[in-house]
Amino acid sequence: MLNNVLFKYKYREMEFGVIAQPIIENRTKKVSSFELLSRSIAIDCVDSFFGTLSASDVTKVSCIQMNQIADLLSVSNKGDNLRVHVNIHYKTLFNADFIKLAKKIKWVNFAFEINGFECDAEQLIKLKNAFKIIQSFGHEIWLDDHGVNNATVSLLLDLPWDGVKIDKEIVWRSSQEQLCALVHCCKCYAGKVTLEGVEDEYLQDLSVYAGSDFSQGFNWRLLNKGFFMQESPMLLEA
Repeated sequence: MLNNVLFKYKYREMEFGVIAQPIIENRTKKVSSFELLSRSIAIDCVDSFFGTLSASDVTKVSCIQMNQIADLLSVSNKGDNLRVHVNIHYKTLFNADFIKLAKKIKWVNFAFEINGFECDAEQLIKLKNAFKIIQSFGHEIWLDDHGVNNATVSLLLDLPWDGVKIDKEIVWRSSQEQLCALVHCCKCYAGKVTLEGVEDEYLQDLSVYAGSDFSQGFNWRLLNKGFFMQESPMLLEA
């Protein structure tokens, strides 16, 4: 059984449960946003499974998650002050159904996360225009898993990201000095930086020391439906 599932959906005859991993603002130590993550008891590695899907399939799943979380937030009081991180394919930005949905539920503060990819100059021009459209609705677009390949480095320089997430493997194997330099570099091109893989107090302190804005990882318990129904902001315990 999957614990702390916010909602479920079916895709390709398989059932997925969606959990919410909190993202902590380092300055206040409170939940400022959360990422929607799909899990399934039928699949050992969900990330690898989604890596085999086409851009069209990923877009369909992303739209399902957007609709479901919008329904949940519509009956809670958290929609105005929490940002919702949803993983998308970069081609999703050009999908008419996605654009229509992003505009329709623009009252939800989405942050769309995109992994690194190779692209040419012509694609960059189209992507910059796509960024403007989605960002005009009040949503953010983040570069995910920065540092895992060269594509994430070049994309950081070429596109107007609202934020960047530094991959957990980079966080775990970097020295304090290396991490500080990387965070500083990312902030020169993207307004906000999140460190992934923060799973204990040492890494939380390191995230603060390095100057990142947010921390994400299993140092904090998953958010459940009760969290969204509380009237006051919740300070999570590790």
